[in-house]
Amino acid sequence: LASVIQKNVVSKVGLTNRGVKSAGFAVLRYTSMVAALLETAFIDTAADAANLGDENSQWAYAEGIARGICEYFGVSYQN
Repeated sequence: LASVIQKNVVSKVGLTNRGVKSAGFAVLRYTSMVAALLETAFIDTAADAANLGDENSQWAYAEGIARGICEYFGVSYQN
């Protein structure tokens, strides 16, 4: 799931693909369903902070995430 979401977000937002990482976060360990934790950007840089504050960028992230989830589950994305 994380790989498919990552691919779609990178494609939609136009970011560098920094890859998918694994970690033992409780939010992922203690669930009985498929789960992924997504970090969209790091607000420690002015460019990322501006990007996250921009409504068009927020919609691009959201669409990339939605497209990834749809692709993972084999359903078509409805715009």
